Amino acid sequence: MGKREIFWLGDELALGMVHIVSYNLRPFLSAKEHYESVSSGDV
Repeated sequence: MGKREIFWLGDELALGMVHIVSYNLRPFLSAKEHYESVSSGDV
C-alpha cells in the first residue's frame, strides 16, 4: 500500500466522519432554529 492509497483512505474516512457529524447535528440545528424563531416571535 503506497502513500497515495493511505491518503485516499484517510480522505474517505474524513468524509465519512463529516457525514456522520452533520447527520447527527441536523436535528439539533433544526431545533435551535425553531427555538430561535419562536423566541423572536416569528412563526
